[in-house]
Amino acid sequence: MTVSLVLGEPFWRDWGVREAEVEIPPERAAAGLTLRELLALAGAHGEAAESWAGEEGPPSVFVNGRAVPGGRLKDLRLRDGDRVVVQLMLSGG
Repeated sequence: MTVSLVLGEPFWRDWGVREAEVEIPPERAAAGLTLRELLALAGAHGEAAESWAGEEGPPSVFVNGRAVPGGRLKDLRLRDGDRVVVQLMLSGG
């Protein structure tokens, strides 16, 4: 059972992981993984993995192509086959 993880800029540089297929431990399969657990299993490390605070603001998280509102991240549970993308939304002109 796996979850796909894709990290956009600048997270993949900070965490040392760009894309990963993360195996869900059998004991966690029924309950699902939290985003923090997924990042830890993927080998994401560093200060950014522990806190979303920073000059850039919180990242955008998409699960299976759908945006997850920031207030719901702590309740998010990831299951077999999910595809998670974490990135900053950029704007400019």
